Amino acid sequence: MLGAEMGYLGNYNKNKVSPFERFEIGGDGMTGYNIYGVDIIALRGYEDGALDPSNYYSVAYNKYTMELRYPVILKPNSSIYVLGFLEGGNGFNSWKEFSPFKIKRSAGVGVRLYLPVVGMLGIDWGWGFDAPYGSTKPSGSQFHFVMGQQF
Repeated sequence: MLGAEMGYLGNYNKNKVSPFERFEIGGDGMTGYNIYGVDIIALRGYEDGALDPSNYYSVAYNKYTMELRYPVILKPNSSIYVLGFLEGGNGFNSWKEFSPFKIKRSAGVGVRLYLPVVGMLGIDWGWGFDAPYGSTKPSGSQFHFVMGQQF
């Protein structure tokens, strides 16, 4: 699977920016809550919200994904897949700062288990190669849990 997505939230008045509707970039994308309409953009290999340039979330983002899944068991009752992924993305405070080539990179492996009653469950291990905002060290090793079909 190859994927690319970008998002930008504009405003009607340049002097009064709305505090609602932002992006939170990084992590597994599973939180269970929604604050002020913030869209959560998963980027494995980084902690939740680690790629937001400020405490007010992001106004624009980009994300690129390459994932390869290999079936280990394909049975009607349950299926198991192993996967490898490469991801990159970033969050930005404004359209002027936005660049599709300024990305924070990560790579990793994972396992998916499909159970008919529960659905798709998985665990991923990702390595963030670049430093998140507010840090000088690379993100390093991160584990992420996944529920539901990703693609």
